[in-house]
Amino acid sequence: MEKQRLNLIGQHIILSKKENEVVGMFVYYINVPLNEEGVRELDNLDKNISNVATFELNEQEYNYLRKPLGLFSKFDKNFGTIIDVCEEERIIYDDLDKAIGLVQKERKKLKEPEEKKALDIVEDSLKLAQKSKTFWEIDIFLGGYQNE
Repeated sequence: MEKQRLNLIGQHIILSKKENEVVGMFVYYINVPLNEEGVRELDNLDKNISNVATFELNEQEYNYLRKPLGLFSKFDKNFGTIIDVCEEERIIYDDLDKAIGLVQKERKKLKEPEEKKALDIVEDSLKLAQKSKTFWEIDIFLGGYQNE
C-alpha cells in the first residue's frame, strides 16, 4: 500500500488502514503577511502565499504554549481568540505590543529548552508582524495523506 503525501508536519497522528481514507496529523502554522499583498493572499486563501512568512510549531511546542495558564490561554483571554485545533485566529496590529509583552512575561517561567524555542518562534513572528504593520495569525488544521 503506497501512501501519497499531501502534508505531514505536526505530530498528532490519526491512523487508518482503509484504502482511500485520508489519515494525518495536526499542523501548526503561524502566518505573518509581509505587506498588503500578503494580507490579500491570506484573506483570499490563495495557494501561492509568497508575501506571507510562515513559521511552524511542532506538537510539543504547541502543547507547551497551549497548556492551562500558558501563553495561548493568555492570548485567548486578552485578545478574544480561541487558539485550538481546527481554528484560525488573528492578533491585530494594535494588539501586537501587548502580545509581545505577554511572551516576555512567559519567558520568566521557562524550564525546558523546547519552551524557549516555542516562545522564540512566537516572539519572532509577532515582531515580524509589528515590523510589517500587519497581523499575526495562527492556523491549526489536520494535514494528511491518502492510503491507496
